Amino acid sequence: MNNKIINVDPEISGGVPVFYGTNIPVKILFEYLEKGFSIDKFLDDYNFIDRRQVVKLLELSENLLMSTSELLSDSIIHPNLN
Repeated sequence: MNNKIINVDPEISGGVPVFYGTNIPVKILFEYLEKGFSIDKFLDDYNFIDRRQVVKLLELSENLLMSTSELLSDSIIHPNLN
């Protein structure tokens, strides 16, 4: 596997971040997880995406959230999560 995880190119899906080597938007992974589906289900449906890409993307997302946590505060209005 290539070490690249995502690609952003205006010529591919209009510049939406996609899994590297595909035209599958990374947003789809988060939609699967939001709906309660597993990573395995996502990988079954998109078997040309490597598990390591998914895991690394989730790790990077976590690191991004943790590194920007000081920007988040109780003064921000949070949406109703129900």
